[in-house]
Amino acid sequence: MRVLKPSILGKGINTPQNRAADRHGSGDGGHIGPADMPMTIVGKSKALRIRALEEALRATRAELQAVTDMHEKTSEEYRSINEELQALNTELGSENASLAQIANDIHNLLDSTRIAVVFLDKRLRIRHFTPAMTELFRLNHSDRGRPIADISPLVDYPQLAEDAERVLRERDVIERILGGIDGHARFLLRIRPYLTADSMVDGLVLTFVDVTHSQQENTEHARLAAIVNSSRDAIFGFSPDDRIVSWNPAAERIFGLPAAQAIGQPLQMLQPQDASPEAETFFNNGKREQQCPIFEMSWVRPNGQSVPLEVNYSPVRDDQGNMIAGKIIARDITERRQSERHNEMMLGELNHRVKNTLASVQAIAVQTLASTHSLSEFRTVFVERLLALSKTHNLLASEAWQGANLASILDNELAPYRHEGRQCATLTGDDLKLDSKAALALAMAIHELATNAGKYGALSVREGQVEVTWKIRQHDTRPWLHMVWTERGGPSVKRPTRQGFGTRLITDGIVYELGGEVKLDYPSTGVICIFDVPLALKE
Repeated sequence: MRVLKPSILGKGINTPQNRAADRHGSGDGGHIGPADMPMTIVGKSKALRIRALEEALRATRAELQAVTDMHEKTSEEYRSINEELQALNTELGSENASLAQIANDIHNLLDSTRIAVVFLDKRLRIRHFTPAMTELFRLNHSDRGRPIADISPLVDYPQLAEDAERVLRERDVIERILGGIDGHARFLLRIRPYLTADSMVDGLVLTFVDVTHSQQENTEHARLAAIVNSSRDAIFGFSPDDRIVSWNPAAERIFGLPAAQAIGQPLQMLQPQDASPEAETFFNNGKREQQCPIFEMSWVRPNGQSVPLEVNYSPVRDDQGNMIAGKIIARDITERRQSERHNEMMLGELNHRVKNTLASVQAIAVQTLASTHSLSEFRTVFVERLLALSKTHNLLASEAWQGANLASILDNELAPYRHEGRQCATLTGDDLKLDSKAALALAMAIHELATNAGKYGALSVREGQVEVTWKIRQHDTRPWLHMVWTERGGPSVKRPTRQGFGTRLITDGIVYELGGEVKLDYPSTGVICIFDVPLALKE
C-alpha cells in the first residue's frame, strides 16, 4: 500500500492552519511580507499542489478499493473454509459416534461370549482384558500395566513366558489344553501375535476357552464310537430323508460294501429283491416315528454270497422328542441259522440213533441168544457187544456227534488185547474223521472182528498180530474208504460152515447202513476182511 508523506498531505488540505494562511495571504488586505512572491506565481503553485493532492487522492481511493476487494475475497475464502471445517466437524462427529458404537459392540460382544481374553504388550504387560479373565487370573483395573507373570493364575501353565517369547519371535500361533488348579476344568489356550494396521507385532493376545463340557462330550462320543466300531454287528444311521450318513466296519464286512459306496446313498439300496413283507414295509415307509418290530432278511453281497440278517431299527430323537435320524443294527445270523439247523439235525439224529440203537440192542440180544448155549455165555457176549457200542457212543459224544476218528475207533476196540506191553496190532492210514453213522457201523464191525480174533484168531495167542491199513480213493467222483483187516500168527483158520450173527453184523450192517461192500476171506494164515465204504461229501 502507498504511504503519503505528511509534507505533501499537509498542503492543500482544508485544515485550520491552511485556512488561516489563506486568509492572511489573500488579496483582501492581507499582508504578504517582504518575501512575498508575486500573485501569479502564488496562484500557479497552489494549483499545482491541488492537482498533486487530487492525484494522490485518486491513487489512495484506488488502493483502498483494491484493499476492499482483497478483503471481500479473503472473507469469501474464510467463509468457504469455515463451511469445509463445519462439514469436517460433522463427519468427524459421525465417525466418532460410529467408533463409540463399535467400541460398545466389541465390549458387549466380549462380555456376552464369556471368553477370557487378555491383551499384552511386547514386555508381556497387561493392556486390556475381558471380564471373564478375572475368573482365571484374579485381575482388576489396577492391574493394567503389570507383567502377566506377576499375577497368580487359576490354571496350570508354567510355560507361559516361554510360549509368549516364541510367538513374539516366530509370529506363530500356539494352542494348548490347560487344566485348572482344581483338576476338573479344562481350557483351550490360543496365543497369537497382536498385529498393527501395518502388520507389525505389537504384543500378544491370549484367549482362554472353557472346553470342560465339550471335552467330556468328546470323550463320551469317542467311547461310543469305539463301541460302534468294535461291534460285530452292522451299525449305521440315516437322515430323515432316508440317506445313509454313517457306516461302521462291521457293516462293510456284513454287507460287502465299503463306507465310501454306502454313505450318501438312499436307504432303499439295502432292500433285497425277495424282501419279506416286514422288510418291504420298513424300506418303503418314509415316516418311521415309532420303533419297528425286528425282522429278518437275506442280503446278497456283491460277490454273490447270501447272508441272513436280523434287522433292528430305532429312531434318534432330540431333547424335544423330535426325530432327527434313524439307527439300524443288522446282525449276521448265519451262525444262529447253522446252530438251529444243527440242533434240528441233532434232534433228528438222536431220535434216529435211539431207534437204531434200540433196534441194534434188540437184534444183538436176539441173535446172541440164538447163537449161545447157556445164559452165562449169553451174558458175556451180550455185555461185550453193548460195551463196544457204548465206547463208540462215547467217542461220538465227545465230538458233539459230529463224527469220530477212525484210528480212535480201532484203538478202542483193540485196547483190551494190549496187555503186559504186548503190541498186537499195527494201524496205518490217513487221518480220517467219520460221520456218526459211518462211525457206529464200522465200530460194530470192527468189534466183531476183534472179538472173533480174540476167541479164535490172531489175538487169541501171544504171537498173533493184526494189521489194519486204510486209505481214501476216488470212485465215481466221490471219496471212498478202502480198509483192510489182516490177521497173522494165529491158529490155522478154516472157513466156517455156517454164518453167525457176528458175520452178518460185519457184512450186512455195512451194506445196509452205509451202502458199502465187504469181502470176508478165511486163508489158513488168518482172517482177511476188506471194506469199501462211500464217505459223506463235505459241504
